[in-house]
Amino acid sequence: MSHPRRYDATRRQRTALERRAHVIDTATVLFAEHGFEATTLADVASAAGVSLAYLHKLGSKSDLIESVVRAMMTGDTAADPDSELDALVHAATMEEYLDLSLASIIAWNARSHRLWMAWASASDPGLRAGWNAVMTEVRAKLTASLALLDARGWLRGDVPHDELVATLWVLTMAETYTRLVDGAGLSHDDYVRWLHRSVREALLPRASQPA
Repeated sequence: MSHPRRYDATRRQRTALERRAHVIDTATVLFAEHGFEATTLADVASAAGVSLAYLHKLGSKSDLIESVVRAMMTGDTAADPDSELDALVHAATMEEYLDLSLASIIAWNARSHRLWMAWASASDPGLRAGWNAVMTEVRAKLTASLALLDARGWLRGDVPHDELVATLWVLTMAETYTRLVDGAGLSHDDYVRWLHRSVREALLPRASQPA
């Protein structure tokens, strides 16, 4: 006696999630290569092998790039944010603290700088508002980071704190990576050396800077 095939909801859901993830991965590449304005939903549908109607069900193009950015910001399973934060708080020396901080920034910039630029250059008001909100969050995190350096006596005291925050923000922006590596012709390793040297020169007391 045969039994009716049971509906596998779990498998169907997994397939749907994999399909959506494939679309987001495809959109990530296209937005990074061509920018937000020049990339159409039809381009994404064609490259991902899905119908335009399917993409419309996921939302607008602005919704899509926001999904892409969220995936980029949360999809790195190799790193544990809580572990990274704990390591920073318990860093025993100024050098250890800066090395840990910059390693995370460098990895993010190398992975996502073209996508970040596509988001930054978008003219959509909602995306601009999202960009500004993230920049406010980044500045707040940099302010907290420098406050920790200052509390430990590792931060120079001859430059206003707000100026140091602004300097660190500019040095570590994904846009700066793009300008130096894609624009000025530096290699990734050149950028890493430049960033380490520039951050130390900008933030540390003269006596703590490498000769």
